[in-house]
Amino acid sequence: MPDIRCEDLSTFIATAQKHLCTTVVVAIQREYGQHPEPTAVRYERLHQARCLAYKAGSIISCDIDNPDQPALTQALQAAGFHVEERSRNII
Repeated sequence: MPDIRCEDLSTFIATAQKHLCTTVVVAIQREYGQHPEPTAVRYERLHQARCLAYKAGSIISCDIDNPDQPALTQALQAAGFHVEERSRNII
């Protein structure tokens, strides 16, 4: 199965459920860093989350800008996932 990149949380949840994933890792980045768009060198305050689910050697992912972290965790738990929160800060 190739890696799957989802555009929004509802698609991520549906895709992870379809592939029978049980655990989702929510990686939170909250720091100053390079803006994600590669069009220019811009450093700014970043607040992003990446949701990741693993199945059969493949990764299902979804990037969320300015997430409401408690609501995100609650939505994933309500969908039946075990949620692990991790920092993805570089510093």
